[in-house]
Amino acid sequence: MENTCSSKQRGAIMLSTVWIFLLASLLHFGYSLTGFYPLSFICAVNESTWEHIKIIFFGALFTDVFLYFKYFKGNANFIAGLAPSLASIMVSVPMMFYGYMGVIGRDVFILDLIIAYLAGFFAQRILLRFTCGGKDFSSWKTASALAVVIMIFMFFLFTWYPPNLPLFQPPVV
Repeated sequence: MENTCSSKQRGAIMLSTVWIFLLASLLHFGYSLTGFYPLSFICAVNESTWEHIKIIFFGALFTDVFLYFKYFKGNANFIAGLAPSLASIMVSVPMMFYGYMGVIGRDVFILDLIIAYLAGFFAQRILLRFTCGGKDFSSWKTASALAVVIMIFMFFLFTWYPPNLPLFQPPVV
């Protein structure tokens, strides 16, 4: 197994941050524009923080699946890095959003866009470190794949059965 990456592979991971942002933007409106029920599992169904995490998560997941098959097929470190990378989105988005909301006390659209981009950027940096960092994480690939499946299941479940917590509630305007 190869533990280092070419500059083309490194560049592809970091450039993919733009694709994550674009896909998340499309996923934000996919369900509301179509009303197509199956899209509700990957697209935002309301304006809650959880749904915004979901669209960035799936934007990253789809982008990373593409990257895997185009540049990293057979690289166990890439698979091992998926769970920490995607989980970072679940942590960074609420930290940044509630952090700035606590400081300035109101929602600012441009800051929300910056958060979406940064969450994708941080996730891809983590994936880059696992994939191209030179260490062997291949023994973690099964656990990582299982963790990704669990995260996907959580998004599917909490889309229609959200816990009664602020993270899952749309903002009151």
